[in-house]
Amino acid sequence: MKTYSTISILLLILLQSIIFNSCEKNGEAEIPAYIYIDSVGLSTDINIQGESSHDITDLWVYVDEKPIGVFNKDELIPILAEDYFNIKIEIFAGIRSNGQTNNIEIYFLYNSVDLTKSIKQGEIDTINAIFKYDDYAKFVFAEGFENGNIFNKDIDGNLNTQIKVTGENAIYGKKCGLIALDTENNYINVTTKEDFYDLPSEGNKIFFEADYTCDTEFVIGISGKDKLQNEYKEDIIILKKKDTWNKLYLDLTYPIKRAELESYRVYLKVTNPTKMDKSKVFLDNLKLVYLNR
Repeated sequence: MKTYSTISILLLILLQSIIFNSCEKNGEAEIPAYIYIDSVGLSTDINIQGESSHDITDLWVYVDEKPIGVFNKDELIPILAEDYFNIKIEIFAGIRSNGQTNNIEIYFLYNSVDLTKSIKQGEIDTINAIFKYDDYAKFVFAEGFENGNIFNKDIDGNLNTQIKVTGENAIYGKKCGLIALDTENNYINVTTKEDFYDLPSEGNKIFFEADYTCDTEFVIGISGKDKLQNEYKEDIIILKKKDTWNKLYLDLTYPIKRAELESYRVYLKVTNPTKMDKSKVFLDNLKLVYLNR
């Protein structure tokens, strides 16, 4: 049985009080039911979709197809329904797009978790929310560095600066990618070996996902060629120092729509500050994925 903290119980009492005072049915205050989402996870087909790395921070909840709010993972969620014996619950995953704490949105590349439940008014029902990628999510690549490295095309001209596959500091599996720079080899610009064609430019959601930790900032960008075979390059985001592993959901929808290229690549760029003898960037679970509908 789930044990709730004093804060959770006080929150429940407060929520009940609010609803008693504001919601009436047939002249009487209605008692809500509650759900508590005990755990949030992601299930993947590792061979196609890579590791189940995620950073789902918030949950959009719908009851009988009506929105009831956005909730943190540890909040009690009040449910008011016409029929408590047949409640349809939809939960959508919320992520922090582009690493911005104030840019929380539904990640439509994940399916919603859909449940039909019977819940007693005044009681708490504990559920787990395990998301999966949408059936229409198409993976351009999912690089986990376990069997190689697709970011192996050198742009900077220095063969001493590469992404190396290493077992040091791996977060998933046994390996990850490492960029290591020093005062002599202090700059790297590498991109995917292959060009990627047919990325949608009509506004379909396109995201680059990455796990990373770094002791210096680095850049993620897109490059490619337009219809006249002119070269195009755009820095999309600068990521700051992170002492621990962090999950990035980088929205490329509008940069790709704006560029309207024939082919694309994703590149990584790091400059070692002169004050640092050495700098390291660790990378894992690099995914380029879009909704194909």
